[in-house]
Order: sequence, then C-alpha cells, then structure tokens
Amino acid sequence: MEVLVCHRQRALVQLGRLHAEQHGVRVRVAHRPKDVLPMARAQRPNLIVLGSDLKDPSTEELVSSLQAEPTLAGVEVVVTKAGLPDLGTALRKFRGPIS
Repeated sequence: MEVLVCHRQRALVQLGRLHAEQHGVRVRVAHRPKDVLPMARAQRPNLIVLGSDLKDPSTEELVSSLQAEPTLAGVEVVVTKAGLPDLGTALRKFRGPIS
C-alpha cells in the first residue's frame, strides 16, 4: 500500500508517516503542490492526501487535475482541513484491510 502526501505542516506529515509505516504503509511526500501530479503519475499511489491550505495551484485545481488524469483512475484523493488523518483508518475505509 502506498500513500502520497502533500501538506504544508511538515511536522504533521512526519508524524503521519511514522504511524502509517508502522502499519506497513509506504508514504511518499511531495513537498510542493506542483510536484503532486508528476509524482502521482510516476508512482500511482493507492491514496493521495492533500492539505486544504495548499495554494500553488489551488487545492480545487489540483484535485480536478488529479481526478482528470487517466493514469490515476481509481486513486482516491483525500483533502484535509487540519491535521493529517489516521492513514491506517483512511486506507481501511477506501480499500478494506491494509495488506
């Protein structure tokens, strides 16, 4: 299982990454919003988690671009408004048990 995360609060990203990796989830981090789409195309993660405070491009534009990308069909996109979600719980909701 692989997750791509882009969030402005890097400390939260690191905490979420540590927690997810304890559950066998590989976490990739895009440090800039403009890196999300190319990284997602190249890695095709199971889940993409974005912070809603992303401004370049706007979160809505980025989500639209991700959803319109044919190579990412079926990849779930989650937008958070505050801290990162419990990635293990989020993955179970989308894909069933973590494998």
